[in-house]
Amino acid sequence: MNNVKRSVAALFALMLILTTGCGKKTSNKVVDYTVDVPAGFEEMELEGVTDCWYHTDGSNINVNITEKDAGFKKVTADALRDAMVQLFEATYGAAPTITDKYFTNNEVCGMPAYQYCYDIELMGMEMTQLIVCIDADKTYTVTYTDTNGDWMGEFETSAKNIELVFE
Repeated sequence: MNNVKRSVAALFALMLILTTGCGKKTSNKVVDYTVDVPAGFEEMELEGVTDCWYHTDGSNINVNITEKDAGFKKVTADALRDAMVQLFEATYGAAPTITDKYFTNNEVCGMPAYQYCYDIELMGMEMTQLIVCIDADKTYTVTYTDTNGDWMGEFETSAKNIELVFE
């Protein structure tokens, strides 16, 4: 009878671990992830993006999974801002004005990560973006774009709840 109780207890503990995305992991290999998406956002396919959800006001959430970035630990707000200015200039022929809100190095599910939030103005358009980038088996980047100022509270809550499921 004690063996049955121990087996049931072990099975229960295993189920708890498997149902929590940031539970105990045996490797850094991510097998799944979860991003909370606010009501009103619809899933859509977008070339070059792993997952994308779009709202009719133009706000969106994108997930990109890329090969591991060897320079991940060297990333700063200044480096990101400079890279974005160059990208926007090359793409749109105009330099954006980027105003930092915050940059943190808070871990996500025990993995190195950074969060960079900023306001951007380009050619009369203004928006706020929050980038959450996680260094796991690959680089997982979730970008939240708020085009009208209504979503950032929900986006920040979503960012705090990103879950990675490890092997």
